[in-house]
Amino acid sequence: KTAKSFVSTVINTEPSRKLLESFKRKDCHYTDYKLFIDEHQIKFPIINELISQYNFDINILFSSMSDIQEETVCYLWLRFNHDSNFKRDKLESYFKNHSIQFEEVH
Repeated sequence: KTAKSFVSTVINTEPSRKLLESFKRKDCHYTDYKLFIDEHQIKFPIINELISQYNFDINILFSSMSDIQEETVCYLWLRFNHDSNFKRDKLESYFKNHSIQFEEVH
């Protein structure tokens, strides 16, 4: 958590207000997650696996990547549409099994 806080002071981890406003939808048939990915996890085919293994409908709303003290870090804001394939427990288990720090966005 300390590293995450430090990184957020060095790189842009949040979209602009204007972009953030564009994320809003009238329906609530989706869940957004912010992910913090370190240089080792960047090598994982995260999006590919979530689509191919679970058939999740994913939109990448925002991403930011930077090199900090010779380490690459990445923030992703992903939207998972609530269709018949979406299972929160499977998704969060995937994140935990890959030691991906995540936060649900409300």
